[in-house]
Amino acid sequence: ILQALLETLEEAGLAREQILILVATGLHRPNEGDELVELVGQEIADQYRIENHHGQVLAEHTFLGDSPRGVPIWIDSRYVEADLKITTGLIEPHLMAGFSGGRKLVCPGIAALETIKVWHGPQFLEDPRADCGILEGNPVHEENTWIARHTGCDFIVNVVIDSQRRPLAFVAGDMEQAFLEGVDFCRDVVTDTVEEPVDIVVTSCAGYPLDTTFYQAVKGLTGALPVVKEG
Repeated sequence: ILQALLETLEEAGLAREQILILVATGLHRPNEGDELVELVGQEIADQYRIENHHGQVLAEHTFLGDSPRGVPIWIDSRYVEADLKITTGLIEPHLMAGFSGGRKLVCPGIAALETIKVWHGPQFLEDPRADCGILEGNPVHEENTWIARHTGCDFIVNVVIDSQRRPLAFVAGDMEQAFLEGVDFCRDVVTDTVEEPVDIVVTSCAGYPLDTTFYQAVKGLTGALPVVKEG
């Protein structure tokens, strides 16, 4: 995605020094060194300005008011002040927001702790619609969609991948419409049913890189909840 985007931007007349690759870390630690090279490739790591978002450094964010449900909107100032805002991402089921990708690159991707701690709070997460594969009526999805639209996003490029991390589909364009197109494709690929809850489920958190931390490993558990018997 990144190579194609960067070539397109430069062919359109943007100078390389005008381009910033901002890593949307949310509240996670920065991506640096070999990890950053793995993320973007050696050539891009060597030739482009790449910076991490620091969610716990409020001074690096701009306040954009409160959302309809009272979330204070603090977004990375480098993104807010950019003339052209393009986000890239992965669309897959998400345990709270329904699906990842699209609006999630803005919130929580480049939002401050002050924003995320409210958006990740019980007001949102305890809602029964804040669950995997659900968008309609999901307050987590509705709220960060509003926040991302309010902040601004000119263009997205999102991908759906298979279990070997190979791309199955790309969607690009409007932040909401392209995202929903990707969700429709993803839903057809990943959704399945069982006739009734089962006694035992053997699960995982989908392999590398999601198996590198216990934080991510919880996704293997939540994904199995709907099909396993209570107890």
